[in-house]
Amino acid sequence: MDRVLKMNDLEARKRALVVESELYRKTLALEFHNLTLHLESLRSKLSPVRAMRSLLPLLPLAGAWLGSQWFGQRRANRAAQSRSGFQRGIGLAVMAWRVYRQVAPVLAMVLSRRRRKKSESDSADGSIPAEFTQYRKERD
Repeated sequence: MDRVLKMNDLEARKRALVVESELYRKTLALEFHNLTLHLESLRSKLSPVRAMRSLLPLLPLAGAWLGSQWFGQRRANRAAQSRSGFQRGIGLAVMAWRVYRQVAPVLAMVLSRRRRKKSESDSADGSIPAEFTQYRKERD
């Protein structure tokens, strides 16, 4: 009789452990789902930051400009007064060329992404591109 009581006790404990395990499994699934929702929310909040990431190469240029505006105002005015107009023009041209070399790849990348997105959206709506319709008209 004592043995039967021990078995009943062990079976009851086993059932309780199974229920507890199932409870933990469901809790883990809910927590994973909650984490997924938070990550999606974070991605949507960071999408403007991702868009600005392409402008990151311009950050040193902006920092230099702000530094000259805040700290180098008097020194820059004295230096500009001592240079001739031709020297200032040469300096401006060199600076413009450097800025162009830094900005051009970024702008090309942004424009290519826009073109690619536009072409993908055009092909996604089921419309036939103009080149194919023109070829079809010439063939007929």
